[in-house]
Amino acid sequence: MLVDSTSQEKAEERRSHMFPDPRGMLLQVLPKGGIGAEIGVLMGDFSAQLLQATQPRKLYLVDPWMHFDDAAHTTTLYGGTAFTREEVEGRYPRVLERFREQTQAGLVEVVRDFSTRWAKRVEDGTLDYVYVDGDHNKDAVAADIDAFWPKLKLGGIMAFDDYTLGGWWKDGVVAPVHALLGRERCQLELAVGSQVAVRKL
Repeated sequence: MLVDSTSQEKAEERRSHMFPDPRGMLLQVLPKGGIGAEIGVLMGDFSAQLLQATQPRKLYLVDPWMHFDDAAHTTTLYGGTAFTREEVEGRYPRVLERFREQTQAGLVEVVRDFSTRWAKRVEDGTLDYVYVDGDHNKDAVAADIDAFWPKLKLGGIMAFDDYTLGGWWKDGVVAPVHALLGRERCQLELAVGSQVAVRKL
């Protein structure tokens, strides 16, 4: 049976409206041509998307690439029994190699450090966006917000991954984001799927 290509295109368009790509929509609202930071890099898959979509002057990729042995991280991507120490720490050299050309060109800086410690070396009001996707425990997310909110320019965006109650972190992302919205001069720029973006006013 022959299928009309126009019908296929219309069906795909309907599916795209019914099942939007949350990260793709988030990338559209992030500032272009500025300075960004990704907190929690893992293997750098979303880092590559940030580079392509936002064309930043500089993108900082911040992650300790450290294995956590405590009970709170048992089933996470960076600790407990899910991955070995060698697997977690082995991601760092792979990210270095993956972004070697961009690093040499001065577009990327790979920072192996805890996010809140690195934030102390960043001047206030210098970042156009921060994408928070590190430790999802409530205290850790709140600490990232406290550390990086002053680093954002006015009009800058702080975005978050895994804004959902469905994971091991429970309300670890949702609660700190709601506290931010109730405390600071800001507006909710985007909330779709598990992605949320907050603009600093």
